[in-house]
Amino acid sequence: MDTVPLVGLLVVVVLFFLIVLFGSLFTVSQTERALIERYSRFLRVTGRGLQFKVPIIDAVRRINTQLQQFETQVETKTKDNVFVTIFVSIQLYVMEDTEDHIRNAYYKLYNPGVQIQSYVANAILGHVPSMDFDEVFTSQVAIADFIKTALDGPMEQFGRGVQKVQVTKITPPDNVRQAMDNINAARRDQEAAKAKGEADKIIVVKEAEAQMERDILLGKGIAGQRAAIVDGLAKSVEDFKDKFKGVDSTEILKFVVITNYFDTLKEVAGRSHSNTIFMNHSPGSVDEVYQRLTATMIAGGIAGRVEELPSDGAGEHAQAAAAGSDGSDSA
Repeated sequence: MDTVPLVGLLVVVVLFFLIVLFGSLFTVSQTERALIERYSRFLRVTGRGLQFKVPIIDAVRRINTQLQQFETQVETKTKDNVFVTIFVSIQLYVMEDTEDHIRNAYYKLYNPGVQIQSYVANAILGHVPSMDFDEVFTSQVAIADFIKTALDGPMEQFGRGVQKVQVTKITPPDNVRQAMDNINAARRDQEAAKAKGEADKIIVVKEAEAQMERDILLGKGIAGQRAAIVDGLAKSVEDFKDKFKGVDSTEILKFVVITNYFDTLKEVAGRSHSNTIFMNHSPGSVDEVYQRLTATMIAGGIAGRVEELPSDGAGEHAQAAAAGSDGSDSA
């Protein structure tokens, strides 16, 4: 009968021991720090791992020490009266070098996001209005550095450090963005027109050079053709004189020219794609054609070669033929 109170007492002692044991031990993870409060008053900061506290009278408060990122955006006006919205990203961490920093980080800053937004807005509104619109877009790094400098002091008082500040985006109004797009498009069109003009200029120059070379080659070809014709006519006259003695050179030349003239008419008429050609074809017109062809060949240099041929009274026969022709016309 005396053992019952002893067992009950033993149970009570064991329960008390377990409560004290589990209420005194706790663990702190690698990504946090723990603060001990005694009677709701700060006592100390613990390390990481297994820690000890006085049960019942001590309480444990935890703070995350991982790097945290906060996003905010601020609308402001530039120096040239253009409203822009600046998007900012801030990375904060809890300063663990001293116990005071950890305590301040937990007790002094209740909502870091809201507090940071006010500090960022104050920094941007005090700096960006002194910059032109174009300068804002080209100075994103400088704006981020200015915001970081403005945050370093106040955040250190709250036990937090600023790891990095980034200006992620700058958004102008829609009408300003459209105007910028139009300016860029006009600049690109201008550059494209300039490039096209240079290309057209090169094409024109190259075509002119090609035409000049073509004309030179064509002229050489025509000159060679005329020289060959002259040589052929001269040879034909000489062969004709050798076979028909006593015939005047002028008459032979006239015969050869008129023969070539008729051959040309025959060749033109024999082509399937030739158009209709109306020509004066009376005997007088043939003589006129000969006179014109002769004048053309003389201008091309035939006259000198014809004079080299034996005349045999060619001048007198030509004058006589001319006189006879005049007489028949007058009759």
